[in-house]
Amino acid sequence: MFGRLLKFLRWYPQNHEQREYPALAHLMLAYLHQDPDVEADTIPEVIANYARSHAADREQLLRDMEEFTQRFRDSLNEAFVKWWHLHIEMGKNPQTAVQFFEMIRSIIANPEGYWRFE
Repeated sequence: MFGRLLKFLRWYPQNHEQREYPALAHLMLAYLHQDPDVEADTIPEVIANYARSHAADREQLLRDMEEFTQRFRDSLNEAFVKWWHLHIEMGKNPQTAVQFFEMIRSIIANPEGYWRFE
């Protein structure tokens, strides 16, 4: 459905992400860094690994994504790139931040089903 993640941009973490969206920052900084292919073969698999390792943070991650989405609802894709310095491209079609968050929500709910997004 979403295909494989093809491109990551350079990564420059900033302190405000960690303060305002702690679980989302942890996923982005610790798991979706510039070399995620070291951890797994695909981005959905990386997210599944996070979900298995940090089940206790699930609710905070969902809150962080919802708050980020609400805060930047008028320019969510631009805010996603600005805050996380990450472009998401799946196959030939760029993926929106909303689609990316939907994928994360689905995988967090069922880590073993991550393969549906490859």
